[in-house]
Amino acid sequence: MKLVIFDLDGTILDTVKDLTSAVNHLLKQLNRPLIEANQVKAYLGQGPKYLLEHALNEPLEGELFDRYYKIYNDYYQAHQLDYTKPYEGIPKVLNTLKKSGYLLAVVSNKQAPVTQSLMEKLFPNTFDVVIGTSKINLPKPDPSMVLKVMEELKVTKEETIYIGDTQTDMKTAINADLVKIAVLYGFRTKEDLMPYEPEYFVSTPLEILEIMNTIKS
Repeated sequence: MKLVIFDLDGTILDTVKDLTSAVNHLLKQLNRPLIEANQVKAYLGQGPKYLLEHALNEPLEGELFDRYYKIYNDYYQAHQLDYTKPYEGIPKVLNTLKKSGYLLAVVSNKQAPVTQSLMEKLFPNTFDVVIGTSKINLPKPDPSMVLKVMEELKVTKEETIYIGDTQTDMKTAINADLVKIAVLYGFRTKEDLMPYEPEYFVSTPLEILEIMNTIKS
């Protein structure tokens, strides 16, 4: 393996408290009932549109989505590091992989500017490519962002492994024909991810290093 591609929320960072605060900020502005972190966690993994539609329990299109997303995102941008932190062991995993010569990438369904901002603040000079959704980057499980990373880094699918915590991540890896590590310390359970037949499961970040050592040998 040459390239390790990580999902962001629920895989590298525990973001659920700050995301819940941002969602509830929007709900307060609209005089809607607030929701709990566990509800938000269930809606994560498929991008902000999916998150807001399910939090509001209504479809959002065009100008309405843009308006609601701005309220949500302005608050989130200002508070994205109030509680967000790397999962215990993630800094060691990333440093060890990088020192071992692996290329590292993040592919997230967060909007591209938010994804890049978080990685620059928390993990400067760590990732070779950081990519999020945009007008030209379709959200996962479409594999186009993953394939774009592989093309940019000139790495084949046989040289790439994908690590994520949601059904969307597993579908993305399947669509890109990649070996996948399913994370169980994030936002989903083993029962949620089993149907996608991941090659590996990890209960802690440090287990990623054990798997990479096994693959390497």
